[in-house]
Amino acid sequence: MYMNLNRNMLRRLAAAALAGTMVFSLAACGSKGGSSSSASTSSSSSSSTSSSSAQDDDAKTQQADVLSAILVDIKGNVEVGSAGSSLKAVPYAVSLLDWASSSTLSQEEITAIVNDMFSTIPADDSAADEYNEQLGLVNADCQVLLSDDAQELLSEAGCTDVDTAAWSEQTAGVLGLVMAAAGVEG
Repeated sequence: MYMNLNRNMLRRLAAAALAGTMVFSLAACGSKGGSSSSASTSSSSSSSTSSSSAQDDDAKTQQADVLSAILVDIKGNVEVGSAGSSLKAVPYAVSLLDWASSSTLSQEEITAIVNDMFSTIPADDSAADEYNEQLGLVNADCQVLLSDDAQELLSEAGCTDVDTAAWSEQTAGVLGLVMAAAGVEG
């Protein structure tokens, strides 16, 4: 039990550090969004199977940490019900879509990360409801960003340097896994 608590604490610290890093990348509306994770997950090729397996585990751990950081950012920064809240949520939607476009996490791994995030929310219904509304707002922006109206929304939100080319049906599928785990309807 102690090791499990220690591991959860380390994950939260890593997520907080990544969240701090993401604040700087969000200043440009996530123009490269997941670039920090993709740069850190690239590795030199190795002929050793165990080394490759360890690299895969490291990449999955980094992907999990990035998703955790995005979820923390959404919880702490997305405002629901305020003027322009949908446009203010666009950078978080961009970050989530950039992450989803390169994710190799399984449904079970994504569900565990989302559940871990929900375990940090106070037990009262209003806090969980508010977080679901925040995720719903980001999900709505993600749906627009995955459509033909993406450039219009990005322009309205002031996010002009976003590369949407990597977003595909697979991206939408991974996003769906995150939202399903959170109980957000698409």
